[in-house]
This record gives sequence, structure tokens and C-alpha cells, in this order.
Amino acid sequence: MATNDPIKKFAEQALQVERVLGEHGLSGNAARVLYILDAARRLEGVTQKQVVDGTYLPKDVVSKLVRSLVGAGLLTQEREGGNARIKRLAMTDSGRALLSRVKAALQPPRPAKQEPEQRHRRLSFFD
Repeated sequence: MATNDPIKKFAEQALQVERVLGEHGLSGNAARVLYILDAARRLEGVTQKQVVDGTYLPKDVVSKLVRSLVGAGLLTQEREGGNARIKRLAMTDSGRALLSRVKAALQPPRPAKQEPEQRHRRLSFFD
């Protein structure tokens, strides 16, 4: 049920996000990690520290999330060449596919296609 109350609207949207993530087997924090990696996909892997910094989650929480996501086949984790403490993360094809499904499920429904004259009236209303 849609509402005009901004607090109720936010609560409804938050519940929808929780429901969609749950349907896809993700916690909110796991989704945050996947979104950070998705945002940085052009980079050659993101360090675990960058994920900590980008999500504002404690280091131990991110470590557990990463282990879980790697175990589920959604991420890969590689140690950086000369420094065994630096871990680079990247999403797998399965991780990208899952995140794509989550994003699609969270998209608001598209408005019905309008006839050109309806579109013109709507645009001219704001002119």
C-alpha cells in the first residue's frame, strides 16, 4: 500500500529491500560488499581494506562476509604478490548474476507506455 508519509514510505522501501535480499539469500551487509565490488568493477580487484573503508563495517565483519561470499562462489580472493596481508577481491560471474537479479527485483515498475499526445500534455504541464 503506497503512502504519502515519507517515514512510512522509507520503512516500506526498507522492508522491500530486506525481503528481496532474503529471497536471494543475502544479508544487508553481504549486499553492501557486492555493491562496493560492483561499483569498482573496472579496477583490477578491490582490496579487503577498501571494502572495509567503503562499507564502514568493522574489519572482522568484512572478513567473515568475504569468507562466506567466497565459499558461496560469489567472490574470489587472492593475496597480493609480495604482501600476503593484502587481499584482492573480485566478483565471480555468479556474483554478478546474483547482484543483477537483486537490482532488477528492486527496480520500481516502469510506467505504462503513453501515447504521444499524453506525453506531450505531461511535458507541457511543466513548461
